[in-house]
Order: sequence, then C-alpha cells, then structure tokens
Amino acid sequence: MPAAFGSPAIFLEFFGTNRGSRASYRVFQSFKTMKKISSLVLLTGILAIGIASPSFAADQKEVTITGQGQCAKCALHETDKCQNTIQTKENGKTVTYYLAQNKVSKDFHDNICEEPHKITATGKVTVEKGKKILTPTKIEMAK
Repeated sequence: MPAAFGSPAIFLEFFGTNRGSRASYRVFQSFKTMKKISSLVLLTGILAIGIASPSFAADQKEVTITGQGQCAKCALHETDKCQNTIQTKENGKTVTYYLAQNKVSKDFHDNICEEPHKITATGKVTVEKGKKILTPTKIEMAK
C-alpha cells in the first residue's frame, strides 16, 4: 500500500469496493466548485473587456486628411442626400471618408457640392458598417 494514503481506511475509500463513499462525493464537489470559479473568472474577464472597450474608442486621436472633397450624392452618386466625402490614396488604394453631418461639415458643403476641390479636414475617424466616418472639427481648402 502506498505510504501517501496513510491508513488502510483512506486507501480503501479511494480504491476499494466502496466507490460511492464520501471521498468520491468530495471529488465531485471539488469539480463543481472549480467549474463555478472558472465560470466566474471568465465572466469577470468578459465584463472587464466590455467596460474597457468604449474607453479605447474615446481615446482616439484627431487626424488630418487631405484629398479630393466631393459630394456623396451629386458627384459619387452613393447616397440619397448630400454629404461631404474626402477621397484619398492609402497604400495605392482609393479610400473614401464620409464626413459626419455636423455644423462644420454642413457649413462647408456648398464649397464642394457642385464641383470637387482638394480639401484638408481634421477630426476623429470611426468605422460604421464598413465605411470610414470622419467627424470634422475643421475643414479648409487645401493649399
């Protein structure tokens, strides 16, 4: 008999004919406890990520984008209503930034609705439904 078990009674509880004993019940209870603890740790991790994610989005830096400013309705025929866009080249591909409809964007729209111009806009970029949305804080004609 292994010395680790100490007495023959403990050895028989684990390996003897008494399989439905208190020892097997304790093992079963420890697995249930371990399952509860691991579920709690997993839930806590998911909540921590969920709470931290909006704070990452709020920490976005302002970017400055220079490109061809045009109307998404009149020039690009992509929307039902007039909306400012900036088309620029990134890594050899044309990327379209849709400008959010705020006061800065609406005040500047008359400059590019009828005719495209090269413009520079500063603001924060987000992605919604696969489109890059720039919320401008400043728009001006490029020099």
